[in-house]
Amino acid sequence: LKELDVYHQSGNSKIPTIEDALKLISASVRQVILDAKVGPPSYEKGLANDILSTVEKMQCKNCLIWAKSDSLVRDIIKLSSDVAVRR
Repeated sequence: LKELDVYHQSGNSKIPTIEDALKLISASVRQVILDAKVGPPSYEKGLANDILSTVEKMQCKNCLIWAKSDSLVRDIIKLSSDVAVRR
C-alpha cells in the first residue's frame, strides 16, 4: 500500500492513508466498509496481507472488507477468520 501512497500537490494537503481514515472514523460509526479494488500496477500481489495487517494494527473490530475479486476474498478468509469479508 505504501507503494501506492499518493500526495495531493495542491497546497499542503495530502490524501489520507487507510490508517489515517480508520483512526478518524472507526470509533464513530457502526461499520466501516473497506472496498478493496484490484488493479495495476500490483493487482493482488500481497493485498490480502496488507489489508489484514492494517485492520489488525488499527484494531478495527467493525471493519468489513468488500471485494469483487474471488481470489482476494479467498486469500483474506484463509489468512484470518476474525475479519468479515463480502463479495
